[in-house]
Amino acid sequence: MNSSGIIVTEPSLNAKICHFGAAQLCGEIDKGEEEIVDRLEEVVGSEAKALQLRLQRRQWRKSEKAKVGNEHR
Repeated sequence: MNSSGIIVTEPSLNAKICHFGAAQLCGEIDKGEEEIVDRLEEVVGSEAKALQLRLQRRQWRKSEKAKVGNEHR
């Protein structure tokens, strides 16, 4: 599984696992539509990476706040 197989829904930010290549593998997508699927996979993949970075930053900020709080004790 890679990030292109994950969709994050708004507003609750629930992650849903998808396989965009399944329709292509089953022959349900015409050859002309393959470009659309490829582009969709790129967009979803980049959004998943952006979400991962945001979550990492949030976690880092929490750990930094905890460090500052411990220094004042």
